[in-house]
Amino acid sequence: MPITEEGRLLIENYIVRLRKEIETDKELIIVLREILDGTPVLEPELEFTVWRILAEPYLNIRFQPSLHATDIGNVYPQSTVDVLEYYGGLQGDENDLWGRIERGWIALELGVNIFAEKVE
Repeated sequence: MPITEEGRLLIENYIVRLRKEIETDKELIIVLREILDGTPVLEPELEFTVWRILAEPYLNIRFQPSLHATDIGNVYPQSTVDVLEYYGGLQGDENDLWGRIERGWIALELGVNIFAEKVE
């Protein structure tokens, strides 16, 4: 059975994260052994920024930072989320700002539309 587009994107994201976190061949070997042995790979503690959702009636959580990605949930107005990582959008639009939260990706800003604000 061929790999789905979502499966391929999940693998690509995992590889990108591994490249950022692994600095030596020794670390790479340890992580690969953990993966092959079925031992869960522990993610490092991530710093995060808290954002408040402004979108009405809710903001979609996406599988990838793209409007074309699968919708996998919702976040509701006035709730807060911890943004772990930022992305400028797959279309390369400098005005698009996506944030990765624990459950997926949310659009923080798309062009002139603002869907969330940073909590100070």
